[in-house]
Amino acid sequence: GRERADVLGRTIRELGVYYPDFFEGLDREVVATGQVVHREAWMPSAQGPVRRLFTVSPVHGPDRAMSGVITTAFDITERYLAEQRLRQSEERFRLMFDSLTDGIWIIDLEGRVIQVNRAAGEMLGYSPEAMTGMFVGDTIVGSSAPIWDTRVSELLERGLAEFETMQLRSDGTVVPIEVRAGTIELEGRRVL
Repeated sequence: GRERADVLGRTIRELGVYYPDFFEGLDREVVATGQVVHREAWMPSAQGPVRRLFTVSPVHGPDRAMSGVITTAFDITERYLAEQRLRQSEERFRLMFDSLTDGIWIIDLEGRVIQVNRAAGEMLGYSPEAMTGMFVGDTIVGSSAPIWDTRVSELLERGLAEFETMQLRSDGTVVPIEVRAGTIELEGRRVL
């Protein structure tokens, strides 16, 4: 909100910019490294604090020597707050997902395990990480083995299926599992 003549040739301290140490630090980093620097920070504004993304880039003269720096700032408050809300939501989901005592599998339509909770891992004697990527049919044994293809078709048609299977644990023992399955949309794809 100032005239060009009132700004040119003056330092950020002379202009009364908030947090001059922050901006001078960015400038020093660019001058020392010759690299572009990106930083996010909360800054005061007439409407209250805003989150800004600052990009400070070197400016080169005709002789290719660095002659200064240029700073651009973008208001990213809404994006930042949305990311924070999403992160909190994911943390709540993870806490709930892992604290449930029922085993939960998220499986793609080809039968590969995308994610399981701790209870599912404990049920079959695997860590959740070890189960990720497994083919769910590999742990179904006996007369339950053909059930996978049949139940996937039913799930896709009706959106819900209930059945029992015999599952092979990592230690070689077999346990009965009661399954209630449905389809959901996850990251733009249908999963079980």
